[in-house]
Amino acid sequence: MKLRKRDIDYYNKYYLIMKFLLRTGARIDEALMVRPIDINIELNTITLITLKKKEKDVKRTIPLHPDLKTDIMQYYLEYNINKKSEERLFNMTRQSVDLFFKKMQKDLGFKIHAHKFRHTFAVKAILSRVPINILQKWLSNSSIFITSIYIDITGMGISQFVNQIR
Repeated sequence: MKLRKRDIDYYNKYYLIMKFLLRTGARIDEALMVRPIDINIELNTITLITLKKKEKDVKRTIPLHPDLKTDIMQYYLEYNINKKSEERLFNMTRQSVDLFFKKMQKDLGFKIHAHKFRHTFAVKAILSRVPINILQKWLSNSSIFITSIYIDITGMGISQFVNQIR
């Protein structure tokens, strides 16, 4: 069965949002607010508006993963997106993303939702030995204790870190 261009565009858009969530640890509402101008291809950074802070318009800058950078650049080229654009990169709603994941659940046979990508990012960062205080900043967690939950999830005990001291 040959896919129509509209279907390909649909899947490309959702592929990129999943990749974005997996490679940034952003909350879904933060990801949906990203504009091309927030992604600095030259400096390899993404600026996110942090939504969990009491103050308005609190921003954080996180690194742009090379794998995500490649996909974003390809997306820009394929859909003729200006990297200086102030339009949202993901023209979708949280509800449409939730619906997409709900449809995927049937095919996958397990539950999936946007926040699982954030958890996966955090666990992968811990396993890659990203310092907990850096991960806290990337995730914009209010407390390092919240971020430290991911150490427990990995099964890495605190004693394992002692072996890394030289």
